[in-house]
Amino acid sequence: SAVVVVGLLGLTGLIGWFLILDIRRRTAAEEALRVAQQQLLDSNRQLALLAKKDALTGLANRRCFDQTLAVEARRAQREGTSLALLMIDIDHFKRFNDAFGHVAGDACLQAVSTLLATCVRRPSDLVARYGGEEMAIIMPATDSAGAAVVAQRILARLQQENITHPGSPFGRVSVSIGIATGTSSRLEPVLGLVEAADAALYGAKAAGRNGFNVHPADVTSGG
Repeated sequence: SAVVVVGLLGLTGLIGWFLILDIRRRTAAEEALRVAQQQLLDSNRQLALLAKKDALTGLANRRCFDQTLAVEARRAQREGTSLALLMIDIDHFKRFNDAFGHVAGDACLQAVSTLLATCVRRPSDLVARYGGEEMAIIMPATDSAGAAVVAQRILARLQQENITHPGSPFGRVSVSIGIATGTSSRLEPVLGLVEAADAALYGAKAAGRNGFNVHPADVTSGG
């Protein structure tokens, strides 16, 4: 009887030891799986962020700009709030590239992009690269006066930076800015706001560049 009891105890202990090893293996496997899942989630988040960013400037890219503008236009329509759009173009940028080369031109784009990002102070504002040397800023719940303050800040900061530009009549890098706003519960399609800001931008260029121009009519009035 004693031998049988000892044998059973030994067998029970052996089985318990194998169970403990199996539990440890499962725990380690589950931990490794959890770590892998977290890494996958982090990677997906990074990919999602990269998909919305311009590779050169680090600003939001055109796709992100289009999506955000559509969302904010719907919100402005739903809530009856204003929506401002600034279209920004670096003056005589081709001459800058001709004078210094495309590597310096890329550095100039990066410097201007960084400066623009520091000129907006609300999380809801979006600074994006619209295309080439043209940038854009979407400002929800902002009227033309508020957008003009941001435009003046951009111009002043660029003057302080004083980035040399021998091909510009100003001798430094400057920008032209067009501002358009929509301010009623009947906000026109997004394309109308972009076209209005673009028209204002051309007005700023026609006025001599290195300045801003506000579209004379609210987008909802058909101007």
